[in-house]
Amino acid sequence: MRLIRLALLAFAAVAVCAYVAFRSWERSWYEGLLPLSLKAESIVALDTRSGFREGCGTVVFKLDPDAARTFRRTGLAALASARQARAESGPYFSYEEWSETPYRETGDGLTLKDRWLNGLSCANLDPDLVKTINGALRSKGSFFSRGQESGLIVLPTEGLVVLSFEG
Repeated sequence: MRLIRLALLAFAAVAVCAYVAFRSWERSWYEGLLPLSLKAESIVALDTRSGFREGCGTVVFKLDPDAARTFRRTGLAALASARQARAESGPYFSYEEWSETPYRETGDGLTLKDRWLNGLSCANLDPDLVKTINGALRSKGSFFSRGQESGLIVLPTEGLVVLSFEG
């Protein structure tokens, strides 16, 4: 009986360590998809879904207060060079030129340029947070950039940066 308890305790310890290691890797991975000038303090929300090859989801970061202040003050000029993921190189991990909201969906269904937005509906986020993000996309004062299967939204007033992806 004692051996069984020790085995269960060891299994639980290994499971906890594996979970903590995975969460640390996950945070590092998603943070690495942000350009360098998007300095994040922490993750506010993270929810993803994945299948055999594809996935979708949203990661919401709390911006460093100095970075948020800079984006509020200088807007698009502060984001001009924020076009490449900090931890990944190549075109798949690059972003288009930044634009100011409101975001207008293409609606053509052919180019998949709006596909990155599906990450917002795929994720199970707090409804108030989703309302804030969608409101920022529909009004002036925030900024967005698209990647191949992802997009970034900077909400300077709220001090947030959102990574949304599908693919």
